[in-house]
Amino acid sequence: MLPFFTDPYPDELIYSAIARYHFYSGNIDYKDTLEEVFQSRSVIPSVEIGSHFNALTQQIGNHYSVEKLLAKHTIYPFYAPFLSRKRQMEIIQDVQGNGKGLYTRLGMVAGSICKKDGLYYCRLCAEEDIKKYGEPYIHREHQLQGN
Repeated sequence: MLPFFTDPYPDELIYSAIARYHFYSGNIDYKDTLEEVFQSRSVIPSVEIGSHFNALTQQIGNHYSVEKLLAKHTIYPFYAPFLSRKRQMEIIQDVQGNGKGLYTRLGMVAGSICKKDGLYYCRLCAEEDIKKYGEPYIHREHQLQGN
């Protein structure tokens, strides 16, 4: 278990919280952060949703669950209403492990959703975050595809 973790802010992507952890941990090599957070140097970070949540929740503490992280710190809730219950359960399984097939299940690979490149932020939100929390963070709604 990690000695500390940068608890995600409201509506913050888990990707952003891990990036803040990387900064505050003093790690220089991002692979060191991946090993600390996921117990693996070969995890490929994903902005929108992610994977290896079982390992992640074990490392960051008992007050986190896979379901809570998925619901509050990924874009999954924006897609879930359009998915069958079976598909939702498959996605929960995907994020617990290596995430293979995750984006196909969401329909993102088929090209039906316009794909943004890079990370997006709102200047006003960043200013408000700095006032409220002392630092900005990556909001999940700014990363939604197709808008």
